Amino acid sequence: MASFQNPNLNINYRQYGGAAPPPQNKANKNNNANNNANNNANNNANNNANNNANNNANNNANNNANNNANNNLANNLKDKLENIRLTPNKTVIAYWIVWVIVIVLLLSTFITTPIRYSEKTLVYGITLNRFYYYLYVLLVGLICLYAYMASNRLPLIRGEDMYLKLVPIVIFVFALIILNIFDSKGESEDGSFSTPSSFMVRNKSVMVFQYTLLLVGVLILMGLDISNTVKGLSQLLFGHLYRSGYAIVVLIVGCYLMHNTISYRVERYNLPNTWKKRQ
Repeated sequence: MASFQNPNLNINYRQYGGAAPPPQNKANKNNNANNNANNNANNNANNNANNNANNNANNNANNNANNNANNNLANNLKDKLENIRLTPNKTVIAYWIVWVIVIVLLLSTFITTPIRYSEKTLVYGITLNRFYYYLYVLLVGLICLYAYMASNRLPLIRGEDMYLKLVPIVIFVFALIILNIFDSKGESEDGSFSTPSSFMVRNKSVMVFQYTLLLVGVLILMGLDISNTVKGLSQLLFGHLYRSGYAIVVLIVGCYLMHNTISYRVERYNLPNTWKKRQ
């Protein structure tokens, strides 16, 4: 077999069996592998460092931008709140106070009246129990809508009328929640013992007094609204009454509820006899 002489190393491969490279070549390969590994490790470390630096820079930039946006929002909100001023108009202040009282009276009359428990059928199979519930939802909605429409001509606060417009909406939502909390199934006389609700008022005089306050409150509400723009009866126009139409509907329905209360008897509404007023 012919021999191979490496011109650089002057080593005969036959000396090593003719199959493997000399030890010096192996050392060179190991050095190259180590160098490649070190280079890769250094490159990866550099890349990771650069990526981390870029990510940190981006995160810092985003955080700074968010902080600036939050600060601007807080400053804008602070400026808006500082610009809000309560109106000095006593008529306007009285209007909104009476409006809150009317809302409270509506909720109070619904919660305390025993008539809303009656299973007496009106028309199309609708019972007084369901009719009173939906009727009161309508009344609360109308009185809140009336305040919402009046907020433009009776601004309680100056600077941000948007907040005032939100008040009737928020109050309506809370009132609806209260109506649903106290809404109960109907009751009727079946000979069994039935305990009335602890919130129920069985004294007719107290019930009539509550509805009287409600009707007077709605009348005052309308009067304050009209008097804020009309200085005398000679200036009263149909348009002034028209814009109070929601309150007029509440007033008419309130008279119907007052009539039911005045004529209230347990037997008339087929309610349990145990609900009669104690003598």
